[in-house]
Amino acid sequence: MHRAASAESLRHRAGLGAFVLCAMLTACAVAPTPVPDAVPPSAPAPPEAAGEGRAAKPAPRAPRPAAPRAPPDKEKDSTPPEREAPPSERAPADERPGAARDPEGDLSDFGEEGMASWYGARFHSRRTASGERFDMNDFTAAHRTLPFGTRVCVRSLVTGRSVQVRINDRGPHSPGRIVDLSRAAAQSLGLLGLGIKPVVLSPAPSDPDEPCPGS
Repeated sequence: MHRAASAESLRHRAGLGAFVLCAMLTACAVAPTPVPDAVPPSAPAPPEAAGEGRAAKPAPRAPRPAAPRAPPDKEKDSTPPEREAPPSERAPADERPGAARDPEGDLSDFGEEGMASWYGARFHSRRTASGERFDMNDFTAAHRTLPFGTRVCVRSLVTGRSVQVRINDRGPHSPGRIVDLSRAAAQSLGLLGLGIKPVVLSPAPSDPDEPCPGS
């Protein structure tokens, strides 16, 4: 009777052990594989960090306002109604080469042909190369080389008229011209309104009161 109980106990223990072992194996077989925690996506780098290491582009410069244009010179832009042929700007008298104040040498063989212009109100009362004030109503002229005080006859090849003038200034300073006449001289020759026209220069009569041929 006792042996039978011992054998029954051993069978019970063996069965229990087998059950426990089977349960453990089953648990190991079906145990879920642990899933690693998801890594949150990295936040995008701020604009400052994204461009780090590169030189920052300079901000575009604002366009500069256009410089205001100076108002036009009314004296230079206006055209006199008589169409004065404008001689080149004259330098102050002390900046021009000097010349004799009285005629020197024999001018009997002097003669010159070329273009003549005239100047008037724009230069009236300005100092000439000889030192005297320009008077547009006086019979004077500007020449490059003739001594100051020289009197010459100027004959227009357009109108045929002649006039006697006294050299008291230097000019013309533009190429293609041989003499600049005062307004009074140009008017006497009939050149007002005609612009630059051809003339002939010749010595004036020895008598200042004697008119030039063709006057």
